[in-house]
Amino acid sequence: MKKYLIILLSVIVLSSCADKQKEFSTVTKGMTKEEVIKQVGEPTSKNDILIAEVWKYDLANRTVVFRNGTVYDIITSTGARIDSIESTLKETGRDLKEKLKQTGDTLDSTGRRLKNKISRDSVRKN
Repeated sequence: MKKYLIILLSVIVLSSCADKQKEFSTVTKGMTKEEVIKQVGEPTSKNDILIAEVWKYDLANRTVVFRNGTVYDIITSTGARIDSIESTLKETGRDLKEKLKQTGDTLDSTGRRLKNKISRDSVRKN
């Protein structure tokens, strides 16, 4: 019985985390603090930094920056940004590798045709 209760509680906790992350996609620049709280709830922490207020949402790996009482920027965690950049670089590397292969194949083909043409031309001269 305890096992089922633990599983049920885990599912409830995990689903509530997923809901908050899903709802976070509705937070946009220009929203008021009240609108952000209504969408994603209270932040894990709040910090005033001279001209801005920074709210951290640890579970969603997001930071919301407010200026003049409205959302100025939404920052994804550093880890998530690094993963995104890594993924983009890998994809770019694969694309570049394919393009270089195509270029090499084209150069090989052009070189063979040029060599054949030179051979034919030298046979004609003789």
